[in-house]
Parts: sequence; C-alpha cells; structure tokens
Amino acid sequence: MDSLVRLQFSKVGKARFISHLDLMSTMRRALLRAGVSLKYSEGFNPHPYMSVALPLPIGCASVCEFMDVRVGGVDALAVGGGERGAFGGGGEVGGFVHDASADGGGETGAFDGGVGGVVSGEIGDFGGEIDGEVGFSCDAFVEKINAQLPEGIKILDIYTPMRKLKEISWVEIFGILYYDKGAPADAAAKLAARYSERSIIISKKTKRSVSDLDIAPFIRDIEFDDADEVTIKAKVFVHDPTVSTDNLLAALSGGFAELAPDYASFTRLEVFDAGMRPFR
Repeated sequence: MDSLVRLQFSKVGKARFISHLDLMSTMRRALLRAGVSLKYSEGFNPHPYMSVALPLPIGCASVCEFMDVRVGGVDALAVGGGERGAFGGGGEVGGFVHDASADGGGETGAFDGGVGGVVSGEIGDFGGEIDGEVGFSCDAFVEKINAQLPEGIKILDIYTPMRKLKEISWVEIFGILYYDKGAPADAAAKLAARYSERSIIISKKTKRSVSDLDIAPFIRDIEFDDADEVTIKAKVFVHDPTVSTDNLLAALSGGFAELAPDYASFTRLEVFDAGMRPFR
C-alpha cells in the first residue's frame, strides 16, 4: 500500500542556484539514500511520484517550500500513544499502527502508512519514546534525510497532507534591491508610490505569446525600506495569474527606469491559501 507524504523544506545559500530539475533529482537521491521506498509510475520509463508546489526560479531562496512524495510501504513499526507533531495522536500516527513484533528491538520492516515507505532498518534508527513507549520519531526521520542533502537544502517538517497543493494562492516574499551606482534618493518612497498605483501594466510572456497584464490587483501588503539597503516585502498572487519576482520588477521599466535595480535577490517567507491563512 502506498501513501502520500508532504515535506516542508528550505532552499537557501548556494543551493538557490540549483535548478528545479536538479532539485528534483537531488531530493530523489537523498530520499533513496535515507531508505525511503518511493512509489514509481508504470510504463516504459517509470518515474517517482514527486511534486513541488511552486518551483523556484534560479537564484531565489525559500524557507517555505513544499514537496509531495508518494511512498510505498512495508511492515509497520510500533507507535505509542500521544501526539507526535503533525502526525496525529492516539495509537496511530499518520497511518502507522502498532506491530508487536517490533518491540523486540531487532530488525523490522520499518514504516508503513501515512509516513511509510522506509525500507527495513533497526528499530533504533527511527525509534524514540512517545509517552513512554517505543515509537516513531519524526525528528530522527528528518535528520536521516537531511544527512543526505547538500548544504542549503534542509527538510523542516514531514507529515501527512490534509490539503492539496493547488490551494496555495499567495506567497510572501522579501527582496533586496542592489544598485551599482547607489540607490536613488528617497528610493523607498518612490517605489511605494509606483506600486500603490491603481493600475500597473506589464508585458507578461507565456509559452505562446506576450500579453499585457495589470498586476496591481495581485499585489498586497507591499512595503519598502531604504534605511540600510533598499528592501521590498510583499504578498503576491501565484494562482492564475502567477506574479513572479520578474513580473514585479518589470513594473519598473519605462519611465521608472531609475528605480530598476541592477540586481535583486528574493526569498520566499510564507505561503497562504485564498483566505490568507498560512498553508501547511
């Protein structure tokens, strides 16, 4: 029986220059090396069921990335009562059920169910104490995967998803704008004036054409600061239409060229659903 699990992870530092395709390959290898049994598609060229919510542009960092992975299951491992992070409580944690054969401390079939898919290993690999009983340790599981990941990519949490990735509608971003010849005078005030306009028309490229898009309705809670560096913090819409950081900066073309940075670095801080509730 296969199960769906969700990984929340960060991608910062030098890792922000890893492309989306290379990220998928990196995560796949790390999961396999950590002992996770991935579920593959059928057919001539099988591939693992792995999906990232919002692929990052190269150069953009994030502390709130989400990846859904479908894993295969083997024999269950004992799980004690009580809650364990996002996996729930009682005598079951995210689909894990008690297996008396695991109590002996020898080798067992590891995990099954909601967070299953880890191949056989000693009970000590993932064991822990939950309300005094030997059981699943989320922290140990996360650490085992992180030990296989390169610097800059880190699993922050793992749990059974209760919501679909397509429910993500807004992303909060933070950016630093760099100017080779120094920031324009009163940069924050001028930027705020530009982005507070009721209509901000940009040319948005698609795979088939170029069209005009008014991004003003899809930007909210935007703030600027130029005390030390010129910074921007905003929430942008990412669900048809998707407002990317490039689209955001495209608003500084034409008559606002002096405000256009020579380089900008962005970091995703948080993701929200349509009701502006943090997504998990």
